[in-house]
Amino acid sequence: MKTYKNEGLLGFYKGMGPPLVTVPLINSIVFASYEFCKRQLGAVSEDDFTFGQSMVSGMFAGFVNSLVLSPIELVKCRLQI
Repeated sequence: MKTYKNEGLLGFYKGMGPPLVTVPLINSIVFASYEFCKRQLGAVSEDDFTFGQSMVSGMFAGFVNSLVLSPIELVKCRLQI
């Protein structure tokens, strides 16, 4: 109630700008790296894409995600101190 009284309805969305910009960017990097690895493993269609290839592609996507996201998260944490 204090937030609504002091800042209005928009007060509930304060600080949402950076996540709204970065989350789609991160998701696009993850999906692109997953598809890249999938193609490098030789999967042309979903029919010849094995469970093992899916696991390797997912691990690769997670690795790329951590390479991109870790420095960003470090900066965010340091800014909050």
